[in-house]
Amino acid sequence: MELKALRYLKAVVEAGSFARAATRLGLNSSNLTRQISSLEDELGLTLLERSRSGVRLTSGGAAVMIEVRRVLADLDAIAKAARTNGAGKHGEFRLGLRIPPVGDRLRTLLRKWRLEHPDVSITICELPDHELCNAVLRRTRRPTARSTTS
Repeated sequence: MELKALRYLKAVVEAGSFARAATRLGLNSSNLTRQISSLEDELGLTLLERSRSGVRLTSGGAAVMIEVRRVLADLDAIAKAARTNGAGKHGEFRLGLRIPPVGDRLRTLLRKWRLEHPDVSITICELPDHELCNAVLRRTRRPTARSTTS
């Protein structure tokens, strides 16, 4: 089952006709009709009742559409989470320092960051150079346990 077929089905249902959905999607009506027919064949279920006045969901199609809307909403939420985290607007920011995290400059910078990014948590770790390097390379929250040799 292709994701685009689910998006196309949703577009057809929302538009109420293949022609209007095709126009909104920038597709040819016959291509859109074939995509939906293929989806129906794959599912083994008629999703839409077609008429001259447009389309409407069958009872089975209505049940499928509940899940289609849920899946598409979940995928949109995943994409949004990726965008906001990737843009630094949400998530976690880990700051590794090789000096004690004190001083007016750092406090001012962190205060400004907090005001501009209220949905981003900041974790600060003071580490020796080699542990800092290892943590960055391993993308860990904490340095690896120290091993001691006698």
